[in-house]
Amino acid sequence: MKKRSRRRAKSRRKRKSRRKIKSSRKRKSRRKKYEKYLKGVAKRIRIEGETWESALNRAKNLQTDAPHFNPEKWNSNQWLRNPHNCYTYALDKIDPKLTSECERIKCEMKNHLKPQPGYYAGCPRVDDKSKYSCKLVMDRVFKDNPHFIKKDNMVCPKGYYSAALAVHPGLTYHFYKQDPDGYWSHKDGATDAKRYDADGNSILDPQKANRHYKGKKIGGEVVNYKDFCGYFCVPKNQNLKNWQSGPNKPDKPRGIVRTGLRGGSKYDPINEPNKSWFI
Repeated sequence: MKKRSRRRAKSRRKRKSRRKIKSSRKRKSRRKKYEKYLKGVAKRIRIEGETWESALNRAKNLQTDAPHFNPEKWNSNQWLRNPHNCYTYALDKIDPKLTSECERIKCEMKNHLKPQPGYYAGCPRVDDKSKYSCKLVMDRVFKDNPHFIKKDNMVCPKGYYSAALAVHPGLTYHFYKQDPDGYWSHKDGATDAKRYDADGNSILDPQKANRHYKGKKIGGEVVNYKDFCGYFCVPKNQNLKNWQSGPNKPDKPRGIVRTGLRGGSKYDPINEPNKSWFI
């Protein structure tokens, strides 16, 4: 009996040892795959003049700071997809109240619920589209979100991810955001979130992507976001990102739906009549 017991104990130790070795090999294999993936991301996002160490650190930061590309989240529900536009997508901020309001009124793809830059800060509606410019839109973005960081490139500090703005002068604007794998994605108005440009190519840099959408027209004019306005860093912290659906009105002093826990800059039409959003 003692010999049999010893044999069984020895057999258990062998099985346990084999499991440990197998588990260790799996961990090493996963670590190697992850390291290879990170190097691929670093190579993808490295900008001219940047050291390899800096690019690799940014690749690591992207894994924790940048929102993952999740088309199911943005595209599957029409009541969510229709009112959440490129601005909300770049901020990676969905509000169920906006989805509910869209469902309540059965909003179409063209609707008045889409949040616009500046509404959160109290800026008025831009009725004259001929005023749309990089300066106007970017100023309104930073009025809403003073915690954003304006950049000349896509390099952001820890705790932030990169986004970008482009404008069709005198007509409309569009935002992009960087994903953890280094590619960029966007959501044009009420359309689906996607990861390709007007040519159907993956986006490595929105500045170099084709932004001339020949199949899209506004007021009979083919949309071409030809003016690239620049990059800016968006906080990972959801409490530091603000948008608002609908401008402030006497009967709706906080718009239709308002999200964000920390306020942006307050719009003052009396003391700030010459600010750039009027230009």
